[in-house]
Amino acid sequence: MATVTVFGGETRQSQIQLSSNALARHNVTADDVVRAARDATGIRAAGFIETPSQRIVMETRGQALTAAELGDSMVSRADGTTLPIRDVATVIEGAEPKFGDALIQGKPGVLVTMLSQYGANTIDTTRAVEAALASMEPAFASLGLRLYPRLHRPATVVENAIGHLGRSLALGSILVVVVLLVFMGDLRSALISLTAIPLSLLVALLVLDRFGATVNTMTLGGLAMALGEVVDDAIIDVENIVRRLRGNREAGSPRSAFRVVLAASLEVRQSVVFATLVVALVFPAGDRDGRAPGRLFAPLGIAYVLATLASLCVALTITPALALTFLPRAPRSGAARGSSTRCAPATRESSAGPTRAPSAYS
Repeated sequence: MATVTVFGGETRQSQIQLSSNALARHNVTADDVVRAARDATGIRAAGFIETPSQRIVMETRGQALTAAELGDSMVSRADGTTLPIRDVATVIEGAEPKFGDALIQGKPGVLVTMLSQYGANTIDTTRAVEAALASMEPAFASLGLRLYPRLHRPATVVENAIGHLGRSLALGSILVVVVLLVFMGDLRSALISLTAIPLSLLVALLVLDRFGATVNTMTLGGLAMALGEVVDDAIIDVENIVRRLRGNREAGSPRSAFRVVLAASLEVRQSVVFATLVVALVFPAGDRDGRAPGRLFAPLGIAYVLATLASLCVALTITPALALTFLPRAPRSGAARGSSTRCAPATRESSAGPTRAPSAYS
């Protein structure tokens, strides 16, 4: 902890309340009383004793510990006589002046405010403090004190913010699913596009964890903002692959599905890469100005950029592989290997003359 501040409550102390009339009557000054009180309550060193293994410090413990004992302490006067402090002052046990006050649930109480060190994890620090308070709760109960451990709890704000962002992230994902199903009109194509969301967010979180970053409101906000960008790369790739596969099936001499998927992915690769790199370069530009807003939103920008870069990698690698695996394949050109027979035209006319068709048997 960096600072612990206590508001309310009372700290017991011995108080000497001087009487100006008594001081004047006995020809004693306030300095005389203060000196006498310091001598009566002070601890004086009495040397030390050294043993072969340690040094034992000696001190006197004959000081006045109660108000009555302090009142019996003697004050020396200028004429050499003495008189007890109680003759020139009232000695009582009272509360020291308080630094602020506190009401808890409308009743006087003690408010302990703790500030964590800069850079400390708010949730971890709060839970550690709550664990320490829970261990002391039986002692408080034995004294008739009631403990309120969740007053002014900073972790509550963080936990609520993370919960809201988590729900927003889930709701955004559901909306993306609905939009993809409506506009793409094909369940498998939509599911292939949706794989970009968990994979890209997972990669971004792993990179953040690798560099020591924590999941907080800013990083979650960046991931939530990146949802549309994350799924966009996969949609472009899948939509082009579906279109090319459909055209390949309608062609007179269809090519293999692998070649169609590869060509469709390469066709949109340049635009997808450049669009993602533009976002990655432009979006965090405001985070590098060194001012307070830039430093505050830097984690958000980093999480956003990492998610978009991860979506680019997914769109260039995993999305084409899934499309090749799960989308309907075009028939292969030539004979279907492994089959016993097939029908084929006997001859084909060309400028070079009749040409024999390939064998009907494999």
